[in-house]
Amino acid sequence: MCGVAGLFMAEGRAVDRRVLQRMTEALHSRGPDAADLWTQGPVGLGHARLSIVDLAGGAQPMSSAAGTVISYNGEIYNAPELRAALPGYRFRTLCDTEVILAVYETFGPEGFERLRGMFAFALHDPVRDLLVLHRDRFGIKPLYLLDLPQGVAFASSPKAFVQAGLAVARVADGPLQDWLARGYCLGEDALLAGVRRVLPGELVTIAGGRRAESRLPALALPRRSPPPSRASALVQLDEVLLDSVRLHCRADVPYGLFLSGGVDSSAILVAHAKLGLPPIQSFTIGFDVGPRGGKGGDAEPERARRLAQRFGSEHQALTFTEADCWTYLPRVAAYMEDPVADYAALPTWKLAETAAQSLKVVLCGEGGDEVFAGYGRYRQSWLRSWLRRLRGRESFAPVPERSAFRPAGGGPGPSRLVARQLRDLAETLPAKLLLRLDNCLMAHGLEGRTPFLDREVLQFGLGLPDRLRLSGGTGKLLLKTWLQREAPEAGAFDRKRGFTVPVAHWMERSARRLAGLLADNRALRLHLPELDAGRLFREARRETAGLRWQLLFFAVWHALHIEMPGCRDAVNVDTFALLGG
Repeated sequence: MCGVAGLFMAEGRAVDRRVLQRMTEALHSRGPDAADLWTQGPVGLGHARLSIVDLAGGAQPMSSAAGTVISYNGEIYNAPELRAALPGYRFRTLCDTEVILAVYETFGPEGFERLRGMFAFALHDPVRDLLVLHRDRFGIKPLYLLDLPQGVAFASSPKAFVQAGLAVARVADGPLQDWLARGYCLGEDALLAGVRRVLPGELVTIAGGRRAESRLPALALPRRSPPPSRASALVQLDEVLLDSVRLHCRADVPYGLFLSGGVDSSAILVAHAKLGLPPIQSFTIGFDVGPRGGKGGDAEPERARRLAQRFGSEHQALTFTEADCWTYLPRVAAYMEDPVADYAALPTWKLAETAAQSLKVVLCGEGGDEVFAGYGRYRQSWLRSWLRRLRGRESFAPVPERSAFRPAGGGPGPSRLVARQLRDLAETLPAKLLLRLDNCLMAHGLEGRTPFLDREVLQFGLGLPDRLRLSGGTGKLLLKTWLQREAPEAGAFDRKRGFTVPVAHWMERSARRLAGLLADNRALRLHLPELDAGRLFREARRETAGLRWQLLFFAVWHALHIEMPGCRDAVNVDTFALLGG
């Protein structure tokens, strides 16, 4: 995992290396092992490296013999297979970065569809004098654009633009309304004014210092074939899941697993063990809810402990407290330049902080619900679709047009269930869940790998008949069946309560103090002048807990990124001291 940055100046202006240097330095937490720059006239690339594969030979920006240059963030898991498929290319390193250069020079941009992994990169083609920006279809790794009067800037984080003096720290009005509605922004526009996201799967071409073209590849949905039996589907699931976990474990450094005790992370642990790989380090977290007594059980730490013991993991069980909440909130907000007001970021931060003390890579279960239909809302979509079929009025739901999960034409559209999965894969997953994960882990120089977000796993999951994904009130049916068979103690069909952080309880306990601090808060006064924040926090009604957390997060984020951008001292104080200062 790394940080990328760069500039393409218009009208032949030369890149200012000092500006590029400041952009790259802003990404130090993403790449603490090394940093370097490359410039050639109007084009400049910067790179901050976290060394995972080919520790000695993977320095970037990397140039090919033909002069193509790349700055890249991510991992190409099928790099060895791609090397074998290109016997005529003379490789000089063992790094997956060079594989991207080889694929581009052999097949052009269309060859990027061959890449199996997570990535966000900038590639300069000296022959065509073009700069190509590209992200993986899932949007696991971020990439941002900033149009300038004199060219285009891009980086892994919006803070690179601010710290280099290219952008002013200001909230954009339109995205703010979107953010206030859900706690994160969908689509292209980030909350920081003028900053644009490169969308998941998008390929942007820059020529002459201006954006020239943007393409989003459509998704070829699996062809409808006779539905497999449950037995044969379980065999296929075993093959595809083990293959993905095997590829995601390719690394030249130690790796671990965030093990919540839920279905997805438990399935990864079981697959890892079935592959015969050495026991893995695992981490889980539970919650101390304070005077009410006992431990919060939503993270299922006891179930995780039993699984870790069964499979020989070196296991660490952490506890997240009320004091942690107020201590970690400014730290999380400080590293979320593109903010996500998801309180699950708090325990994720503490897990990452602990894991980074001994590891550089962790496996994570994100994507299992989207690929295998685990959410309750999918069951509602399936029921409506089933009723429509009974009435002879089956219809197909649309997927956003600006989406790499837009189905390719030439056949029937997706069912309502699949369309809902595709929408989540295109929108909520990258804009909320993956952004949260990336920010919390990369703040500690820790790479997160997500075996469920793999093209082969996706194709398998979307190709399953509904009856193997959903049954009655049970989602992820096939995956749970597989896990129950392999590890009965995982309790795959037990009722799960989800990963719930008791922030509502903690805010209630500090209601008076928060009300006093937020009654006259600058950010809330400026952007929500009609809101009586003092009353809202003082009353502390349970039904407003989500809104209160969102407003609290916004106030902290605004203080760190808008009122005093670049001030890292504020990260070392707790929430109350920050808002009171």
